[in-house]
Amino acid sequence: MRLSTRAFACLFSGFAFGALATTLTLTSAIPASAALEERVGVLEVYDVFLEPQFRYFETRNGGFEAGNSLISFRWLRDESVSAVVTAGTDQLVGRPRRYRGGSEAGLALAEAYVETRSSLGDVRFGRVPLPFGTESGRGEARLRLPRAMVHRAGYLGLRDQGLSYAIENRGFSSEWAVHNGEGGPDLDNQIWFTSRWGWQGGDGLSLGFSGSAGRTTPLSTQDAALSRSEAVAGLDPDRSSKQRFGNAFVEWDARPLGVVLEGTFGESEQAGSIRRLRSGHLDLFYALSRRWGLLARYDVLDPDGRVRGDRQDEATLGVSLGGAYGTSTVYVLGTRAHLQGAARARHEAMLIWRLTPLARGPR
Repeated sequence: MRLSTRAFACLFSGFAFGALATTLTLTSAIPASAALEERVGVLEVYDVFLEPQFRYFETRNGGFEAGNSLISFRWLRDESVSAVVTAGTDQLVGRPRRYRGGSEAGLALAEAYVETRSSLGDVRFGRVPLPFGTESGRGEARLRLPRAMVHRAGYLGLRDQGLSYAIENRGFSSEWAVHNGEGGPDLDNQIWFTSRWGWQGGDGLSLGFSGSAGRTTPLSTQDAALSRSEAVAGLDPDRSSKQRFGNAFVEWDARPLGVVLEGTFGESEQAGSIRRLRSGHLDLFYALSRRWGLLARYDVLDPDGRVRGDRQDEATLGVSLGGAYGTSTVYVLGTRAHLQGAARARHEAMLIWRLTPLARGPR
């Protein structure tokens, strides 16, 4: 039997109407809480930070970079439980140089953790910030200058997969992290431990010390695709190693003057041989007015005490111009960098614009 087009349309319309009526009847009999998923908590843009940069080196070389730019989202279930996801440039992770190169390029998942808060402390689980010194485990908006050479040279990581705990009481703080150490995929099954202890008193004075220790194996330091030397990796990539780092710092921030003094030392032990690293920097900040400021830094890095001629030092001077609400700051910096034994120093100019919609932004 063949149906005409009109008959088929009428039959289909009747079927659709019946199905719709049945669906509405069943839906009305089901409680609303069961028919729809309930949205719990608040999803918000937790942080936005942009840091475009322009660098100019001697001999007319220069380029633009995205700096520490990031965007962070937070799901807040209640006052006790939340989750944070932060995406940004790959330098936010600070993958240590001793490990083989990762696949991240340009954009990276810098943080992704769940957090619980209570009177007994705060616990984070996932990709977490690492508490070390004055420039790791704190928001990038708190930085007034580029990170010190020991971080830029890749001896210390900034974020990693692991578990962290922090507690503060009457000015004393203690932060701990157990993590992979690699800032990326776990290839060697070694666990690292990083911690920071501090005290904050009146008049902007704070002091503390940090420590980090772990092991490496050739599973994570060797690279079959690219041969790596000791100079590139910071250790012999074909041997296992023990790594230890210590740090002490003093901060004093009382307008119009601010001072940061920080020293870092490290040991890399391989086959009975020990390579010792030493690093330190002194930062000075002076507020000329509510918007104008002066900055200065002297930074020293000696990667291996056994090697002559590898000591590096940098002297930086700069000026900053902040916005009326503290959400926008422009920095102009000039740096003189010198490598021990080199015939002449290298000079660099840098323009940085730090922008955030949050009033707690950079100064």
